[in-house]
Order: sequence, then structure tokens, then C-alpha cells
Amino acid sequence: LFRAFDFGISSSGWAVLAIACNWTMTRTYGDYMGGETALLAVFPWLVLATRWALETERRSWLTLPIVYWVGAMAKNSYIPIGAGLIAGFRCVRLWQRPWISRDKFAELARWIGLFGLGHFLFWATYLRFGVSPGAALGGRIHPDWWVSFLRIVAFPISAIFSVGNVLGRIFLFPSHPLVAEMRDLWPIFVPIAVIGVGVLIWLLKREFSLRPAWAQMLVGVITANLAFYALIAIWRDTDGLEERFFKPVGFLLLPALIDGVRAGRPRWIAGLLGVCLGLSSAYGVAAFANRAHDLHRDNNRGRRGTTQNVLSRDGLIVLHALDDALPGNTLIVVPSPEMTMEIRHARRLSTHAAQMKTADLASHRYHGRVDNLVVLVNDQMLQTGLAQALLASFPDYPAATWTRHNYGEWTFFYNGPFAGWPAPDNLRR
Repeated sequence: LFRAFDFGISSSGWAVLAIACNWTMTRTYGDYMGGETALLAVFPWLVLATRWALETERRSWLTLPIVYWVGAMAKNSYIPIGAGLIAGFRCVRLWQRPWISRDKFAELARWIGLFGLGHFLFWATYLRFGVSPGAALGGRIHPDWWVSFLRIVAFPISAIFSVGNVLGRIFLFPSHPLVAEMRDLWPIFVPIAVIGVGVLIWLLKREFSLRPAWAQMLVGVITANLAFYALIAIWRDTDGLEERFFKPVGFLLLPALIDGVRAGRPRWIAGLLGVCLGLSSAYGVAAFANRAHDLHRDNNRGRRGTTQNVLSRDGLIVLHALDDALPGNTLIVVPSPEMTMEIRHARRLSTHAAQMKTADLASHRYHGRVDNLVVLVNDQMLQTGLAQALLASFPDYPAATWTRHNYGEWTFFYNGPFAGWPAPDNLRR
């Protein structure tokens, strides 16, 4: 992709190496990053296929909706990217038309038609069976919209350096958060936004003088993404807008940034960006090594050969024991989806309770009764009120009827007659 748009071999090679070392790429597929990994795997071919399809009108109508559908099925964050690619590759032809003319309106109608047809395919095969991204639009304006805007305008550049991920690890790490919520970091977001916009303008000006076609495509993609997520930010909580949605955009900017760093003009900007990129790549590699070490050290491998990263070894042993011992009419509720892979016999309810906000979890209700109901929570959920909210989501079970069984940092709440719980001191390790 980079070579097709006239980047040199050295800049392209360094860009690919930086992508491989990025924190997003060094994480495992199951760490809530599946969609981004899948999209990035096909992204270069989607960009090239879009450019090829738009070269002729007949080819665009036959192939571009399918290209859009493939990208959206990989990850629905491709929706604004797909629209931006059409605008970026066709913008010159649009501006060449007279300001008010039939040809200009026909070109705009073609953009809308191509995007609409691709999105219809996506809706027919996927969106109508689940939640549409458009569901986040509408309602009351969120009071933290301005914090979201500060974050969004910096995302195209900050995604290159994984700034948001680093801030999250420092200030909002689940076991020892330093702030209550994302909005508390707004004093940090202000300078990041200013620097991010400044670097973005510098890169785009440079690309327009060197590679106009690449710069036009970048402007289309960046504008579409900023507009799409800024619209969502009006109504959505700032915690729901994550930097990872802009990773494809950041990776498109990466070869331009490396080319600018290698050119060394102005020297202080190039040097500072080069140091930041080196630190970001080192962080990604170190995170991969640290994670591999932890997984090997914990040896917390489950029944299906998958390492359980969230559940402790004691919790895993007890979960296996309960699944084998409890009778048929049993429901086990887990706070993270990957834990359901350890349950073979009992019915299971997969939730994202460990990552949810207390208010959101408290709005859930599950009616009905089973002979044995097990709810698994950790100490962090107990401290933040998530555990209490999860138990309250089963209103047919009075609070006084729950029994509590502690195994290290994990607690099993139980409702039923079973008495054969493993003794914490006698767990088979």
C-alpha cells in the first residue's frame, strides 16, 4: 500500500515495523481487540481495492459495495473509513466541476449511492440482527461531550503512539485506578489535543507537496472519522469512545510521519516525534514480552487449552469443580465472556459485568429461577458496587438468600441447596 502511493522503500519498511511493534498489534486476539486486528489484516487491500474500483463508473458499482461490506464485516469502525475513502479518492473530480452544476450533484449522488448500497449489504447480513452504530445517536446531550471532543481531535495522531492506551494503563488500571473516570483527565487531554492537531496539520501540508493523492485520501478518511465520532460524542459517554477506533487512521498517517522524521526538517519536531515513536514501539514490544512472561508464569490454562487471563488459578479450579458437581438445572453467571469456555455441563450466562459501569449494570434484569444459581465476581467488583448490582439484576432471588464463598480475590455467590463447596485450603493446584 505505501509503495503504491510513492513512499520510499525505507520509509515503508520502517512504517511496517512500527505497526508490528504497536501496542495494538502486540496484544492477543482475545483481549477485546478482535475486530481491530481483523480489520487491520485486510485494510491495505481495502484501500487499494477502493481506489481501483473508483477508476471507472461500471467497476465502482459492481465492486465497491462488496469492498465496503468486507471492511464493515471485519469491524464496523470501517463505516466512516469507507465513506472517507470514497470522498478522498474522488474529491478532485468533485472540485473540478462548476460550483453549482448537474455534474457536481451527479458526482455527490454517486458517492451516496455507492456508500448506501454497501451499507445496505452490511445491514442485510449483520446490522439488522444486532445493534447498529446509529443507536448511539439521539437522546439527551451528554454533559461530558466537550471532553470527548478533546479526545477525538487528537485520536488520528495519538493512535500512532498509543497515548490513550498508556493513559488508561496509568490512571485507570482496574486493580488500582488513580482517577474515578475518564473525564477527570481533561487537563491532560487539552495539550494532547493541541499537539495532535498541530502535528496533523504539519503532516498534511507536507504530504500535499509530496504526494497529493495520498494527502487527499487522508483528508477524506480523517474528516469522515472525526465527523462520525464527534456526532456520537454528543450523546455518548466519553468512556465508550476508544482510541483503538482510530488505529487504521493512525496507521495511514504513519509512513508520512516516518518520512517526515527521516527528512529531519524542522529538526526539533522530527527529533521529538522520532523519540516518541521509538518509545511507543518499545512499549509495545515490552508489553508483549511482559504478557508472554505472565501467561507462562501463571500457567492458568483451562479446559479448552486457552489461558484464562482474568480468572485466578483458585477461581478456575473452583469453577471446574462446580461445573462437574452441580446438578442439571444450574446457571453459572460469569463477569467476562471467555470464562464460559470452562463450563461444560451447567448452563452459563456470559456478561461484561467486570468492564461495565455500575449504573449500566444496575439497569439489567433477569427474571426466573433455577435450582442452583452461581454468580462469580472479584474483589474489584465488590469494591465498586458492580457485584451488588449484578446480584440485584436477579430480582427473583431475595438478597438474604445468597451465600458467599471466597477463594482469594474471587468470590462465588450462590443460591441453592448445594453444600459440597471445595475448601479453600485443599484446592488441587
